[in-house]
Amino acid sequence: MSQKIKLCAICGINNATTREHVPPKGIFIKPRPVDLINVPAVLTAIIQPPLRMKISGSIWAFMSQDILIKENSFLKKLLFSQPKKNIKLRKQIIVSNKPALLKTPGGIIVDMAVIVPWDSDAHDKTIDKIIRGLFYHHHGKIIGSNAEIKVHFFNEFPVLDIQLDNYSIGYGIFRYGFRKVDDAEYSSVWLFNFYNGHLAGGYTVKKQYETT
Repeated sequence: MSQKIKLCAICGINNATTREHVPPKGIFIKPRPVDLINVPAVLTAIIQPPLRMKISGSIWAFMSQDILIKENSFLKKLLFSQPKKNIKLRKQIIVSNKPALLKTPGGIIVDMAVIVPWDSDAHDKTIDKIIRGLFYHHHGKIIGSNAEIKVHFFNEFPVLDIQLDNYSIGYGIFRYGFRKVDDAEYSSVWLFNFYNGHLAGGYTVKKQYETT
């Protein structure tokens, strides 16, 4: 980090004391890719949710909205490497897993699977953090409290009437597209694809403050 003091790109309040990966590096298996993105951050912004993020990362490996992602060696390696190192995560998986039927869109049962409910709160906070970090990475501006972020989960990506700038990290493990409104400082849209199956994203819009 340079000698110039920078604010945390995530909270936009405290001075950065380290750097944080966006998306969290825990979603990638070791040895991790060399093209990961990191931004200035403060430890308090990182310490609060790491376990929840790691749990979310493993559950993403298990499923995409209650569907087991099968026959993917990367996902299997990611999934089974983390619980061995994390007793709490392993217990959560054992306690909360349940059997389920895999069906086609037409309702035809094709297989049996084991699924694990995800932590939607941790998921949304992780997506929020990724948007904040990538916004800073690409535009050099800290969202902080200047804009509201609305997070969404998608069964399939929405059809947009705008062209997104598309990027890929970690050999395609995390792919994302975004577009910032040219004449609006903090307005943007983001679409994320984790593991070629978990789709999420959100948009940012400048806060409107009431005048007295």
